[in-house]
Amino acid sequence: MFSPENKITENKECLINILKIASISHDDHLSVQNNADLKHLVKDILSEDNLELPTLLLNHNQVGFILNKINATSADKVLILSKFLASKKTQELHLSADPLVKDANLKEKEGSLWECISSKPGLNGGTIYLYKLREKFDSGDLITDESLKKRKALKKKQEETFPAVEPDNKMLPLNPSHAHDLIPLLASLGYVWEEKILSLPDHKELVNGWIKLKTERLNLPPLKIGQFDYVLSSGEFIKNFTDYDAILSSKEEFVHDSLIHVIPTLISVLENRDYTIIKNDLSKVLIYALEQIAKFKGEKYIKDAVEFNLGLSVDILSASIDDIHAISRLIEKKTPNDALIAIFYYLSQSLSQIHESIVKIPKEILELATNATALWGKLTKQ
Repeated sequence: MFSPENKITENKECLINILKIASISHDDHLSVQNNADLKHLVKDILSEDNLELPTLLLNHNQVGFILNKINATSADKVLILSKFLASKKTQELHLSADPLVKDANLKEKEGSLWECISSKPGLNGGTIYLYKLREKFDSGDLITDESLKKRKALKKKQEETFPAVEPDNKMLPLNPSHAHDLIPLLASLGYVWEEKILSLPDHKELVNGWIKLKTERLNLPPLKIGQFDYVLSSGEFIKNFTDYDAILSSKEEFVHDSLIHVIPTLISVLENRDYTIIKNDLSKVLIYALEQIAKFKGEKYIKDAVEFNLGLSVDILSASIDDIHAISRLIEKKTPNDALIAIFYYLSQSLSQIHESIVKIPKEILELATNATALWGKLTKQ
């Protein structure tokens, strides 16, 4: 499988395998220390004069970890790390100095907080989009009058865009404190946060990357990612959530979907082998709810309100690892109707907590969520 003669420019698959090394400390299927060819290959790739691909996908700590895994000598470590850091610096200067032309495709991928600055070919046949947090929202690490002003602007923007919010650089799910040892695996799919540059893969890159990852980790389930070029209505969102593991907009909500829904789903699948069962159980409950909504012949505002609350519930339940793990608790050993009552209660409690501690949620949305159970009772005449 591994051949030291292959150069990174000829076999990009090798780099994906190298990336995995940063996360295989607990995997017995790949023994780095006992594979002389792989050791040779790692040093060959990381010593290349053209470090473009390793520089884009690896950080300083990962390279150091890899070098330790292959028992590199002190001289090799100094040489490789110095070349790597020099290449990293060159790349940063290139990104900041290039007059980037905002073509239509980049503009379509713009986020409310994140500016799409460029794109590049991915390793899996798709495209990776590069982002920087807009300066007016980057409050830095120090508390100053200027940083407080930027935090206030950030909070205001999140309130304006709720529920299609985006995390800032401090709350990215790609931070080590959030994704832990899965960061290298997410990087192999195209998700990278490094040196204030955020990389997000498009639908093709993600789907192809998962297929390749699944060939190496046979216990992983198939992953169905839906792609849409418009913002879905509540009903469409619920229906497609039952058909797909995650939904990825190809346009204005691309950043939101990637960071708030797709990455938490990927982490849940990688961490929890029962995720597929949990997702299927939730889908059955949602299908039941859609059937009840379709049967309802009463006042339209009740139907619309229930559909909105249900869509918002699904949005929240798929928005973080903690929420995804809460699904089984909400629906376990319950009838579909009782599960929906539990879900609507969870929605009300979650929005109240978000409203009190994170961003102010519009009053009308809070009122709908507070009355979610009662509205559901009216729709089902209970």
